[in-house]
Amino acid sequence: MALQPNLTCYLRKISINNARCFAAAAKPKESAKATATGGSKASHNQYLIPAEELKSTTVKSVRVSTLENNKPLAKIAVYYKAGSRYETDETLGVVHSLRIASGLGTSGATRFGIARTIESNGGILTCTAGREHIAYTIEATRDKIVNLQQILIDLASKQIFKPWEVKETLPRLTAERVTLAPEIRVLELLHKAAFRKGLGYSLYSPKNRVGKTSADDLDAFVKNNFVEASVVGLGVAHEFAELIAKRLKVTPSGREIQPSKFYSHEIRKDLAGDLAYVAVATQGAGFGNPKEVVASALAQRALGVGARAKRGNTAGKLSSAISDGSTATGINLNYSDAGLLGVLVVGTSSTIGGATKKAVDTLRTANLSDADVSRAKSLLRNDIAFALESDAELVDDIGLQSLFNGSVTSQDEIVKLIDSVSPADVNNLLKKGGGKLSLAAIGNISKLPYLDEL
Repeated sequence: MALQPNLTCYLRKISINNARCFAAAAKPKESAKATATGGSKASHNQYLIPAEELKSTTVKSVRVSTLENNKPLAKIAVYYKAGSRYETDETLGVVHSLRIASGLGTSGATRFGIARTIESNGGILTCTAGREHIAYTIEATRDKIVNLQQILIDLASKQIFKPWEVKETLPRLTAERVTLAPEIRVLELLHKAAFRKGLGYSLYSPKNRVGKTSADDLDAFVKNNFVEASVVGLGVAHEFAELIAKRLKVTPSGREIQPSKFYSHEIRKDLAGDLAYVAVATQGAGFGNPKEVVASALAQRALGVGARAKRGNTAGKLSSAISDGSTATGINLNYSDAGLLGVLVVGTSSTIGGATKKAVDTLRTANLSDADVSRAKSLLRNDIAFALESDAELVDDIGLQSLFNGSVTSQDEIVKLIDSVSPADVNNLLKKGGGKLSLAAIGNISKLPYLDEL
């Protein structure tokens, strides 16, 4: 569900400067099917035609969902339930390497052939990875997407990891590690503190594993974890998406997944400089309880999620509690069986201690009023509407819902669910963790109190 800002975006793009973003007009309704099967070209612009109803079927245990959005660009994506959560202590960083290796050669095409085919059709390849999913997406104009069908199938299910090609991805992996924003670093540490293993495994390769992931490690991970999938299409015929699902090598297996458990722990890392970054969280909501997921999103917005306008003032409980120049924002991260709800505080070495204390006190003692929750509901409705205007966000929303829930909740149904949540539901969620907190901090944290002092 599109209930939170996307804090991390992991993109793998090929020939982005060569992408022909508006080279073809949208198809009229009667010719949409012909588009995805190599049929006749569109006649004139049909941008004012509204999107049609979502279609969903199941093919060989793969959930297939398509939406005719009547836009000039088409997207087709394959989602696997296989993120960093499925790594082991011996294979940490394999998902990071797998994402970077998304454009390497397969059993059906060489790396050069893949790049050449995508470029010649003005397409874009994107590979994204999360803690519980990996997605391969191809984007192109509606009259060219059919030419990239085989490329997507090869990349998503016919990988052949050649040791010399895997070795060539090492510079990019290293560059991604050293250029991580501090906000991302502290959130990665927060997951480690709160969950230890499973969801605690980072999306980025640890330093001691750089260069240690072999081609055999990648191959084993794909074979063991690419066993649950969903296919999503925008601007393509449903039969076209079903054909791709039918050709995927997905064999359901009974993987044993350890349930996530929240721990009260802290991780601190001193770094040079004057700034400090602190993330504190309590137990949040998992996808299994949609009402709690909505309540956690409302709690995040009631605490505050930054300014809503350029150079505007930040509103929410946190901004009214902290006035020493530090900044604080609510964080809300949801997974299949767990979640994190808390605050991210940024300040100087001299102010971070007091700001963190005030933020934690706000998180623990927040008693949201009807007005607070009503304002949060308005913000959440707007955030969802704006997010789903983006095709990338829409594909991600449909793909993840299909993968984890087996169905897709419409925007209207989500709005009804938002309206059904009461202030008591939100306040109960804030108290769900019983006061147990996890903390992660990086930067100049010499004056930051320890967790048991907060």
